[in-house]
Amino acid sequence: MPGWVAAGKSNARIGEFVGASPRTVARHLERICAKPGVESRTAAAMRAVGRRFAG
Repeated sequence: MPGWVAAGKSNARIGEFVGASPRTVARHLERICAKPGVESRTAAAMRAVGRRFAG
């Protein structure tokens, strides 16, 4: 999901991809942002991009 955030997708668009409501997507992103070192949606996207290039 953070990879789609990094690609600029909205919660509604991500929800269409995964078959979930925009609110469910927002909740998942809130949980991701609650992890240490991830303070925002942008930080989650940056982490996803970093992992993609590191892998």
